[in-house]
Amino acid sequence: MAEQSGDGQTGEGQRCVVCEQVEPNERLLERCFSCDNPFHLNPRNDVDGLDHGDAWIGPTLGVVFYCSTCIDAMDAQERTQAGDPAQAAAQLMAGQLGAALSPTPSAPSQPAEGAPPPRPVRDAPRRRYRRINLP
Repeated sequence: MAEQSGDGQTGEGQRCVVCEQVEPNERLLERCFSCDNPFHLNPRNDVDGLDHGDAWIGPTLGVVFYCSTCIDAMDAQERTQAGDPAQAAAQLMAGQLGAALSPTPSAPSQPAEGAPPPRPVRDAPRRRYRRINLP
């Protein structure tokens, strides 16, 4: 049996934090930005391989890597903080992009007094020019 150091490294390679499998090829492992542990991340889409995480563009336009354990924890935290699942997903995406979302819209406001009524919605497209019938 190979001796394991504190950073997940064994004599044969590094150990994936998600599946606990020793990987001799370090190119198939990435370090999680959250927990700093190695995990399997297949660098190619055209070749089958183990994927225990994901990579996306971070707020500073650099690539960030997260293991599936940390992704699940972040998703659960976002869901508990926001009551609406769709809003939680939007908040998570906005947070990863470094943008702020406006709060969920409330009921539509009433038009101001003296304001004209809203325009009717037309089903058919309007003609660009009026047709003139000559006698």
